[in-house]
Amino acid sequence: GALSEEAATPILNDMMNNAIEELSIMPPAMGILTVRIHVTAEGVVESLDWLSDTLVPRPGAKVPALDGQCVEPPEDARFLILEAIWKSIAEVQFPEANGGTNITVPFIFE
Repeated sequence: GALSEEAATPILNDMMNNAIEELSIMPPAMGILTVRIHVTAEGVVESLDWLSDTLVPRPGAKVPALDGQCVEPPEDARFLILEAIWKSIAEVQFPEANGGTNITVPFIFE
């Protein structure tokens, strides 16, 4: 795309740091998510495509409940993770470029 790797890398690093921070409070999961970010010439995230998605809650993992007990991950754990990733990407502002750019980013959950 029109956006150089040198211009995109610091923005992507910040985005990943924000995503990791947000995901650290999510229920444990495993799998791979790969997303394609469509960035306009103005540097705005226009849309996002989920290219691969094998994300599942980690079997047998326990998460702390509000009362201090450990419980199974909630049914919507996967949705919460997808939403956190979407929000971290949607908030990003890239530098302007001479045209649109597609950026592919993998998220690996172990």
